[in-house]
Amino acid sequence: MSATAAIVCRCLLQDIRKSRGLTQQQLADRVGMTKSTISDYENLRYIMLVSTAKVIADELNCRIDDLYAWDYE
Repeated sequence: MSATAAIVCRCLLQDIRKSRGLTQQQLADRVGMTKSTISDYENLRYIMLVSTAKVIADELNCRIDDLYAWDYE
């Protein structure tokens, strides 16, 4: 990795949510959030607090680490 490499965060929430057969609205209802909040997280307009990520990960039966991928460019 060069000294100018960048770290890029990708949110995998949408992929996991869809693999569970849930819409944004269904997930939002299950975790007590709005559909727009779920969309904001999926599109990285906001980064989830750990406490929020835990609630979502628990609902999706995955680990918090599964919600994000870090790529080095």
